[in-house]
Amino acid sequence: MVKLINVDPNLLVYKYFQLKWLKNILEEKKMSFKRVLSWASNDGDSFEALFSRQRLKSDGNEVLKVSDFCSYLYGQSWTSLPDTFEMWCNYSDLMKLENVAVMVRTRVSSLMSVMDDSIKHYGHSISFNDRLIGKVEYLQQNQIDEWFLSLGSFHAEDVANYQIQYALKKRRSFEYENEIRCLAWEAEKKEAILSFDILPNMFDEFVLDPRLTAEESQKVCLILKDLGISRMKIKQSSLASSSFC
Repeated sequence: MVKLINVDPNLLVYKYFQLKWLKNILEEKKMSFKRVLSWASNDGDSFEALFSRQRLKSDGNEVLKVSDFCSYLYGQSWTSLPDTFEMWCNYSDLMKLENVAVMVRTRVSSLMSVMDDSIKHYGHSISFNDRLIGKVEYLQQNQIDEWFLSLGSFHAEDVANYQIQYALKKRRSFEYENEIRCLAWEAEKKEAILSFDILPNMFDEFVLDPRLTAEESQKVCLILKDLGISRMKIKQSSLASSSFC
């Protein structure tokens, strides 16, 4: 069962996939969660790796390296805010068509179903609920420091729980992302990627970058149609391209 943290199952959520990755998802009918630890190198935010560098003391006076546990947590980020200038600038690269982003839409309930189905393949590996979808909390630095101080002494098995809590926190400067994170803990998984089978018609809308020319938009539409996407589900963002970064 997938646990929800400050998220409604009927909430519409959005994700910007570069065309080359979206093509893989639609062809293979799978989407991937990456190790949460890898997010730090991907977005340049050292905050993402801060918890993994901690050495925490258990109530048995054992000093634990949190990085030893971090390879078990996988995740994928979505947003509850559709079609924004900042997100197109961050995720869509107009230099090559395959790197142009397409914003897809689904509901939290669909993501829950995908993650629930994965339990048949991977199983539960620890005692607490290891599949969850939560809204990211954006904090000031002093709030982050207070959270670390609040940890105190703990059992070794609590490290997983603390890491999941930390994965739902982010610095205030990223608040514009309105991020919703899907998290999965897999203690037996060794690969860098955790794959999930997507549902048929899971994505009900495909939005193209507003900066694309009519010719470029047509090319992307044809690629999506060849992948089985109805033209009725495809549209171009109505944001004014002249207002972009």
